Amino acid sequence: MQMHIARLEQARTSLTGSPPISSDRRSMGVEMRREGPFSASFGATSDLLIIRHVGGEMAADVYYSDRVYTRTLAQGGVLVVPPNSAFRLRVGETGINLYAALALSRGIAGTRSPERRADLSRPLMLTSDEVLDGLLDMAKDLFDLPMGAGSGMLDNLASTILSHLASIQSERSDDRHHVPPNPHRISSATVTRALEYMIGNLDRSITLSDVGRHVRCSASHLGRLFKTHLKASPHRYLLGLRVERAQLLLAATRLPIAHVALECGFASQEHLTRHFRRLSGTTPAAYRRAQGET
Repeated sequence: MQMHIARLEQARTSLTGSPPISSDRRSMGVEMRREGPFSASFGATSDLLIIRHVGGEMAADVYYSDRVYTRTLAQGGVLVVPPNSAFRLRVGETGINLYAALALSRGIAGTRSPERRADLSRPLMLTSDEVLDGLLDMAKDLFDLPMGAGSGMLDNLASTILSHLASIQSERSDDRHHVPPNPHRISSATVTRALEYMIGNLDRSITLSDVGRHVRCSASHLGRLFKTHLKASPHRYLLGLRVERAQLLLAATRLPIAHVALECGFASQEHLTRHFRRLSGTTPAAYRRAQGET
């Protein structure tokens, strides 16, 4: 089941000098806007910003580390603005832009080492990236829910997005400097791909072997990688993702709980209830009632 509950703002032709979005005490902030034409400069923020543009071309200048990064973003392209970087955008026609702000200071998994942080310290432009597009769309749906609903899954998505971007930057850097592959970076990228596969298949009864085949890794080795990078087994992590998706559906839809269970990859309502109570301390029915009272 795919939900699209994003809200589009009205078109506007003038923007303030403050950043277009912030994480605002969460791991990630996401907003979609219909806007343009406009030309505006924005101040630096501690968040890493992602801008996905649909509608004509967008010209961008990013000011970072005493340098200027100038690019023209084609329709459907993505611009990544590193933290503490001012930037300027110029759009010639009305289009739909998605803005995402990710809070690096919150200790996102997979970006703590100096090497990984360095991978996110430079601007990045992508002409297209289906994985990133899917993660951003899912994050937008989650962010539109009431505060608290789906927050754990939003944290996981933020972590996955940052690791995915760091991997792209690392690959480009290796291509430029012919650096031999780093085993730690490869293992971290394997965990990222495994998380992407899990998140994209929460409605299916996938096994650890399925995940391992997708990332071309044995189940036992994948288990060791998860323990190293995420401090949890793949099975425990997948259960957490399923319960968080159930929380999202319980808060945002009127689906019967039995249907919610199937949408989240559980065999039955009883199967969902058992794990839901164990991980969240309450039942799906009680959780839904509490969300309706807020």
